[in-house]
Amino acid sequence: MSRVGRLGARVRLGAVFAVTYAAEFLVANAQVVREVLTPGSGVEPALLRQELAGRTPLEVASIAALVGLTPGTVVVDVDDPREVERPCMTVHVMFAHDLAEQHRALAALERRLLAALRGVR
Repeated sequence: MSRVGRLGARVRLGAVFAVTYAAEFLVANAQVVREVLTPGSGVEPALLRQELAGRTPLEVASIAALVGLTPGTVVVDVDDPREVERPCMTVHVMFAHDLAEQHRALAALERRLLAALRGVR
């Protein structure tokens, strides 16, 4: 792929990532606001350990930052990709009703981010 074609792919994948992340961010905000404003508790907190596909410090730091920005999540620990073969991230989630779905959502977010950063799907 030519340099211009690769740049176009990165821009397109970056735009797709930005739009999908913004949508997920808004949904997470709505979920937290609903929890604050309604009686009772729908909170089901959990810690989950997610293996990461990112292999560089930039990739791992980027996914950790984006997850940490999302309401209802706190990144507790991130492995340094320079020190381990397969870095992992530990995340505290507020709404862990389905841990398998939480893992899938984090993996999908990371896949889209890596596609945008690397310029390939």
